[in-house]
Amino acid sequence: MKIDKISYQKTFNLGNYSSERIGVDILLNEGEDAKEALATAKQLVTEYHKENNPQIYEEQHPLYNNIVEVMNAVESDVRTFNKKSDPPKLSQEETIIRDIHTCTELKTLQAYKLIAKNNPTIQEHYTAKLSELSQ
Repeated sequence: MKIDKISYQKTFNLGNYSSERIGVDILLNEGEDAKEALATAKQLVTEYHKENNPQIYEEQHPLYNNIVEVMNAVESDVRTFNKKSDPPKLSQEETIIRDIHTCTELKTLQAYKLIAKNNPTIQEHYTAKLSELSQ
């Protein structure tokens, strides 16, 4: 699956039975993270609303407590997302070895036989897993 565009929209309550929908579309370049783009879109929409409706964010406004709660949740989500680091990328050999060790049936493992034949490191793991599943 290839994600090349992120869309985010949110409807904000303005009070007096009025609302405003704000949205943003983000086109992703090759290699950009879709979840990071979605977090950015969410933050942009929320910040835009706050900048253009400052009266709602004043303490005397009836929606103030709800808005502050939502803003804190968004900021927390963004901070949490930014703290998460991507797992290290595995080499092709490491990926194959990992996949070999996840096999639970001989038939599945045998799909790696030809690959293992040409690589001594993979062959070692293949043989060990074959021995394990043959017992």
